[in-house]
Amino acid sequence: FSTADQQARHAAAVRRDDARVLRIEERYNPAGLKGRRALVLGASRGLGFALAQELVAAGAETICTVRSPSPELAALGCAVIADVDVRDNACGDKIADQLDKPVDIVI
Repeated sequence: FSTADQQARHAAAVRRDDARVLRIEERYNPAGLKGRRALVLGASRGLGFALAQELVAAGAETICTVRSPSPELAALGCAVIADVDVRDNACGDKIADQLDKPVDIVI
């Protein structure tokens, strides 16, 4: 069980001295992502872009779907599938048609 209130969750973690939450760098090991193939939906900005950055930095083969490409995404060096609107059910077919082999992770 978790509360939607991020500040309350953090305060509770501080009270418990919850290392998993407070010192994530001690627990998170991105080595398992190296060489894995990851598909990130909506990677042009925000959380999707941040996840794509982490995946690329960890050595994952990263494929990003976007409505329109951005210079920041191009600089990241990941593969891009453009003109994808996840609100349209047909986008799944478009993505599948452009993937040449299976992916390990879908975000």
